[in-house]
Amino acid sequence: MIHKRKRVFYDNDLDFVLDQIVAPPERRDRRILLILDGYGLDDEYYVGELMKYLTKRHSELPNMKVIITTRRKAGIPQALEIGRRYVRLLPFDKSQINKVRHE
Repeated sequence: MIHKRKRVFYDNDLDFVLDQIVAPPERRDRRILLILDGYGLDDEYYVGELMKYLTKRHSELPNMKVIITTRRKAGIPQALEIGRRYVRLLPFDKSQINKVRHE
């Protein structure tokens, strides 16, 4: 599968991280939040492969939730099979940045 080429933690792929570090067999009930930040989401084919992989892994790790961040691009919501279930984050303006910095 395509995901095997992606090293996500030192020299380890996502399978290794999930199976050996995050949720070894004795901890399959552990709650997991997987955040994929732009994870190669320029290619609709790759996105489709990623979704197949995540669907398979979710069946093995039912307590895993996934957040995927990416730039807006036509075709990506369809490739992710999310329809209209997404959140668009807008940038802060200067006053909002200053407010956060001074709190």
